Amino acid sequence: MIVTWSVAAASAAFIALAAGSLIFLRAMLHRISRMQAAAETMERELQALAADVRGAVVPAGQTFAAVKQQVERTAKLFEAVERFGDSANQVAGAVHRVSSVLADSATRHAERAAGQYREAIGNAMDWAELGLTAWQLLQAQRESAGMRSRVSQRRGEGHDKNERSV
Repeated sequence: MIVTWSVAAASAAFIALAAGSLIFLRAMLHRISRMQAAAETMERELQALAADVRGAVVPAGQTFAAVKQQVERTAKLFEAVERFGDSANQVAGAVHRVSSVLADSATRHAERAAGQYREAIGNAMDWAELGLTAWQLLQAQRESAGMRSRVSQRRGEGHDKNERSV
């Protein structure tokens, strides 16, 4: 009888263990099915995200290509500006050299002319001074003649037709 009770207890324990294992396996199966559903949902979302990324990659690639092209054009522009600046510096240097040569040449000619024509220039300056003095004297006489004619007009004497007042 003890054996029977032992077999019965062992059978009951085995049945309880089997039932517990089945309940545990069922719970695990339920969790696995939920995880599978979540994985399928994630897979769908990843596929949608991958499609969005693929859709964004093409315009991004085109944008990068356009930016690269603009950078290359800008580099060419900067290179052209640099060449222009170098050319402008060369032209400025050439103009400076030419103007220096012209200034030196003009100075030499002026010095040579001053040496050759010093006496003639002095005479011309004397004549110019004499002419200026004569002109100033003539202007002073006209002013005094104009003052006399105004005084005579006030007295009623009048003035000559050919005389002009200033």
